[in-house]
Amino acid sequence: MAVAHASKLAYREGEAEGTHATEIGKILAVMRAGQYFTRRQISRLTGIEPSAVAGRVNKLVHSVGMLEEAGEKVRCPISTKKVTPVRIKNEYLDNQYQRHEAWEQPALF
Repeated sequence: MAVAHASKLAYREGEAEGTHATEIGKILAVMRAGQYFTRRQISRLTGIEPSAVAGRVNKLVHSVGMLEEAGEKVRCPISTKKVTPVRIKNEYLDNQYQRHEAWEQPALF
């Protein structure tokens, strides 16, 4: 089985099992209003693998439209690479989503 085919199967299984929705909920729960986060920071805060965070964040940016990317790249404090951080769009801050109170926000560093 080719790697691309296996990846597509794993992606479809994650959607069917609800794993993706759970991961999206965790991502939104740790994001603070108005603050930009790198995908690595989100991964560290949620405990979700970086590749999964990248996929869910890309969906929230490009398909759902709930997150927006910064206009310029910044240096990630974790990877030290230049990356494009994301934040929740202002129109979604007015109680249109609920933060998970059960999620503690661990230190980034």
